[in-house]
Amino acid sequence: MKKFTLAVFSAIAFAGSVFSQATVIVQAPPSNGASTQVRAPNGNVSHTSMKACFLIRASELSALTGTNITNFGFYLINGTTGVPVTGNFTVYLQNTFDITYNKGTSFTGATTGMTTVFSGNMTLPVSVGATSINLTLAPNFTYNGGGLYVAYEWTSTGPFASNFVTYEANNALTGGCATSSSTLATAPDGLTTSAFRPACLIGAVNTASNEVSLSNIIAPGSVAQSLNVGHIVTVEVKNASIGTLNNIPVTMNVTGANTFNDVQTITSLAAGSSTVVSFSSFNPQNSGMNAITASVPSDQVPLNNSQIWNQMVTCSNFANTPAEPTTYTAGIGLTNPNTLVNRIKSPANASLAGLRLAVANASANPGNQIYGVLFDATGTLIAYTNTLTIGSTMLGTFVKFDFLSPQPLTAGTDYFIGMGQPGTGYFPLGAYTGTANVNTDFFIIPQAGGAPTPVNAGVFGFEAVFTSTNPVLTVTPSRSVICRGESVTLTASGGATYVWNNNATTPAIVVSPTATAGYTVTGTDANGCVNSKTYTQTVAPCTGLTANANDGQEIVLFPNPANNGKTTLSGLEGTNTVALYNVLGQLVSSQIVTGESVEINLNNQPSGNYLIKITNSYNQTKTLKFLNQN
Repeated sequence: MKKFTLAVFSAIAFAGSVFSQATVIVQAPPSNGASTQVRAPNGNVSHTSMKACFLIRASELSALTGTNITNFGFYLINGTTGVPVTGNFTVYLQNTFDITYNKGTSFTGATTGMTTVFSGNMTLPVSVGATSINLTLAPNFTYNGGGLYVAYEWTSTGPFASNFVTYEANNALTGGCATSSSTLATAPDGLTTSAFRPACLIGAVNTASNEVSLSNIIAPGSVAQSLNVGHIVTVEVKNASIGTLNNIPVTMNVTGANTFNDVQTITSLAAGSSTVVSFSSFNPQNSGMNAITASVPSDQVPLNNSQIWNQMVTCSNFANTPAEPTTYTAGIGLTNPNTLVNRIKSPANASLAGLRLAVANASANPGNQIYGVLFDATGTLIAYTNTLTIGSTMLGTFVKFDFLSPQPLTAGTDYFIGMGQPGTGYFPLGAYTGTANVNTDFFIIPQAGGAPTPVNAGVFGFEAVFTSTNPVLTVTPSRSVICRGESVTLTASGGATYVWNNNATTPAIVVSPTATAGYTVTGTDANGCVNSKTYTQTVAPCTGLTANANDGQEIVLFPNPANNGKTTLSGLEGTNTVALYNVLGQLVSSQIVTGESVEINLNNQPSGNYLIKITNSYNQTKTLKFLNQN
């Protein structure tokens, strides 16, 4: 785990400045976000002398089209502080087809059979940000297209720097590097193995006449389906040939939960030039994982003709960085009262409900606190989330943080989201350990706000969680008003699954409230969006039959007198017994009525006066008089 202090890193740019198009440059092994201060000369007195030998595999040199290696160097995350440090540096190279390190742990034995390609002074520069070291080899080295063993030894008499030079590195090959170091003039011959290999610069005379490479495919790692906004996928295309290339088709193909295809054509690209290709807008609406592939036709180096980006579509989560199940296990800790943040651009006018932050799997983390932050484009603090105490079950996982109230974000506007820690000595910031092209737009901002300072310390799991109105739920009652104790069926629609506040999981429930009550259903749609709807069921007291409990209208009999012996009784509510009596008090008919109206048919009864007695489920009665005419 690493403590992270405030530092500024600038971008490294080689094209057209250090090397001409006649030379092709590769970073090998490619940096995978790791760094090292002990596998190459660090400028400190602890590296008065050092020795190293490591393997660069053939797959890591696939873009090296030339056979004549002319240059060797390093990518530095930061240089020395105060003074440059110069020492004597010797570099050895050897062709190999090994895929694991087989040189042993004796430097003398490791360099046996290797070719000395550089011997002279090398200076570690003063730099608070990223820089590089480039050495011209003499003699040049003939490369046979496989892998390389690289070895070097360093001695210096100072003056030394107080800090350590930090190199970009790759830690994906177990035991791929072996080193020793000493404060004495000669480092030990015995070497100690490690997975950390410095990311070197390897340059060769370019011989390619048809070589196009793709890099830096940029797309969101997580897409919030509920925002329903398309995004642009871009990829950088370089003509690494020795001449101009015309009509280069660049294809984007999406497979997985969503499908999409687009082709853009570069009409002309000069030798050594690069351009960024923007594909048509893509708006995935199906939840799940997308594989986004950008590609150009096969050429002299087919291994760099495509780039793949995995993208997760969920209901509410948005992120630039790789989505789950990406592993964010490596830990970084803040040593100053600062926050580490990632710049995002809001895809739409939306409300930010919270953040999901990856917690590193570090033993020092449990029992310590973390929180989420939101800043505007200038570094002004907008809001904090709740503060959580890290538990053991949080290690190596994404943890949800909520703002006290949703924060409105404006479409197309930059914001910063990230994590802060109140204390020091622990490492909660989960860093990405993969090798894919990833967003590295990370910054340090003081806890209370301030100017954002760019950093290059890895890629971290920061996701924005937006509010969602999906699914749009409705609740339909079988009857809008009921009497006390009567049953009503409430039916939910709009979702794929439902959970009611009485724990029922069916779309429809039957309830029998004794007073007006609210019933809440939570619905989830096919994309995982969750929303809730509360329906209030009205319960009338139904204390008598002088008025209709549903709408206040009186129970009526119409027409009266009856027309051809027929009339209609309306305004009923609930369950009622309707009995018909003649003037002698004799029961003519009786029926149970559950509807709001019922037809009375006396066309087979004599003309004259009749009484209708209505009795509800509470044994309350009402009597109406009417005249039957036949």
